[in-house]
Amino acid sequence: KDIADILPNLEKAQRLRLYTILSNEELSDIFTYLENPADFTNELSNQKVADIIEEMASDDAVDILEDLDEEKQKEVIELLDEEIARDVELISAYEEDELGSIITNDFVSIKNNFTVKEAMKSVIAQAENCNNITTIYVTDDNGIYYGAIQLKDLFIARADTLLEDIIATSYPCFNANLKIADVLESLQEYSEDSLPVVDSNNRLIGALTDAMLVETTENELKEDYSKLAGISTYTEEKNSLLLSLKTR
Repeated sequence: KDIADILPNLEKAQRLRLYTILSNEELSDIFTYLENPADFTNELSNQKVADIIEEMASDDAVDILEDLDEEKQKEVIELLDEEIARDVELISAYEEDELGSIITNDFVSIKNNFTVKEAMKSVIAQAENCNNITTIYVTDDNGIYYGAIQLKDLFIARADTLLEDIIATSYPCFNANLKIADVLESLQEYSEDSLPVVDSNNRLIGALTDAMLVETTENELKEDYSKLAGISTYTEEKNSLLLSLKTR
């Protein structure tokens, strides 16, 4: 974040040098914090932008892509890894006021027919590229959401324990088509680090992290304040007009 703060103050030549020194993973972290990323992605080749985006969670990748001009956006998407491109396309398919527009692919999931040993092996393999591993989502073989397991419960489970015995099948999930404003209050009632999101067929497609909920809540409050400010301004103008008419 510190580098993101100073990046706009650097000369272009200094930034170009920095882009070559830092890894794509480091750059992805920096670009996530930039207020106007397009000012800097335009300094990079399409391939470099694609490489940086591939290191991001899908929700952050969408934010960066949306700031690119249409031609560059199309070219960068064509360069993305197939799986990343699919995740980006999925999120972009939802309207900005729908829950699906703010989900991330930064989560771990396992199958409900795994043994404890198989589940642990799968979690370890996925954890390298995932920040949200405290809660593990569970699906059936068709990707239908089944429940969740806390990582600590999986760690302490004996090898002969049935995975079914530690799956919380009542763990809440939310439909991606729901309006954010309609469910934000319900989402805030949960103290979980992340919540699963499903499509209309109940297939697990993403997660809502606590950080994203905080950011979304702040954005909703800003919108509310803006609306109130608009009403206040309108009322003041109306009252001023009425006073003027009365004076006449």
